Amino acid sequence: MNNRWTKTFSDAATFSCDLGSLGAWVGPRTGSAKRNQGQREDYVLRRLLVAWRRNGSLNYPFTIRASNQAPDQPDFVITDKKNGMLGIEVTEAGSEDWQAQLTQWEKEPNDGSASHLIPLGRRQESIRDIQSAIRKKVQKADGGAYQDTVCDLAIYDNTRPFHRLTIDDIQDLNSPDLHGRFKRVHLISGLFVYTDVLGNRPGCIDVSTEYDIDFAEWINNQVESLRNGQMNRLDVESIIEELTALANRDRRALRSHLRILLLHLLKWQHQPHQRSTNWQASIDNARTEIEELLDSSPSLRRGLDCDTTNGASALTWAYGKARQGAQRDTGLGLDAFPEDCPFPLEQVLDENYLPD
Repeated sequence: MNNRWTKTFSDAATFSCDLGSLGAWVGPRTGSAKRNQGQREDYVLRRLLVAWRRNGSLNYPFTIRASNQAPDQPDFVITDKKNGMLGIEVTEAGSEDWQAQLTQWEKEPNDGSASHLIPLGRRQESIRDIQSAIRKKVQKADGGAYQDTVCDLAIYDNTRPFHRLTIDDIQDLNSPDLHGRFKRVHLISGLFVYTDVLGNRPGCIDVSTEYDIDFAEWINNQVESLRNGQMNRLDVESIIEELTALANRDRRALRSHLRILLLHLLKWQHQPHQRSTNWQASIDNARTEIEELLDSSPSLRRGLDCDTTNGASALTWAYGKARQGAQRDTGLGLDAFPEDCPFPLEQVLDENYLPD
């Protein structure tokens, strides 16, 4: 069976890294970047996974396979050792006339002189639209779809999701004819995920301040928790992941600037007839960037010319890459450049040094 993609989630500590940008963004309704079905499904899946992560219902390690729109198969299959396979079918709730209205509004220019009045409070119509979306999938299941695995249903609420649903709204969704085909039914409405809405104890999870949904809001939430001494509200795993990524970002930047610097030093040395102010500017800029990084993070100096537990020194790594780049840019053979860096670190960083 062809799959759109497959992802493996190793453990809770690497959840965000494994999730990546999957479903973080969905395109507009119209235009050249118009959203496709896969984007919509991934958008819903991301929010459902983040909600499950919040309530601790994910079992690591697990693998997710996104089907390639197979007609009788769920959109996703999650596999873990504890529960085996669980399918997730994704659908959207909302009447056709409402969808057409949203599309029309998106096409219309908006210069700020007029605004669209969004109809609010049409509670019963929204509930009927959500029930209709469930019912269509129930009928499809009765016709023989989703038979290969136990399956959940995830609904994106696009009925008129401009207010937060209440517990009464969720309870009114329940109808006897909707039961029995899906293990659980979940509703994604705005920034809230309502889990197991047809069950005895439906849950409501606010994902608006989650690290993997809105990074800026997550930062604000964590800062506020620290200021108020609310340590129990801190997202410790994500904080560790973000700080680690920040440290690695500076190390990668240092190596990148060092590679550029060494590349131009080699070219300056081996192609004296092509020396130019542009080469000089590249050398100066790289040294300035390195100096700023070392001033802000002095500990980075330790790995410049000394091998670390994670591998070669920054200088050794950068010179190896620069040597390959110099071969490509100059057309000279690789043997024209020494295997080991010919420039002492002090010369490399010296703002006045240029090789003969």
